[in-house]
Amino acid sequence: MDEPKKVLIAKEGAVTTVTINRPKVRNAVDHETGQLLKAAFLEFDADESQSVAVLSRRVKPSARVTTLSRLPRGISRTFTNLRERGLLALVVCC
Repeated sequence: MDEPKKVLIAKEGAVTTVTINRPKVRNAVDHETGQLLKAAFLEFDADESQSVAVLSRRVKPSARVTTLSRLPRGISRTFTNLRERGLLALVVCC
């Protein structure tokens, strides 16, 4: 059986939703997932039709919902660079 994708990307209008899809490990961001997130946001940055990015995560059914409090340093730098280049919003949700 194929493993599910660690990061999912969906676009609706001018909104890109990037979802961490690792509920079995509480959406822990390992090196590969970090690289996939970075690539997703660089893709968002390159697409002039997109103006809002939403970072979300999959949760197990009946899992407690908590906020994402910290991202790996490389990902944080990517977000900072995107903001400096005109990112209108980054919405972090459950």
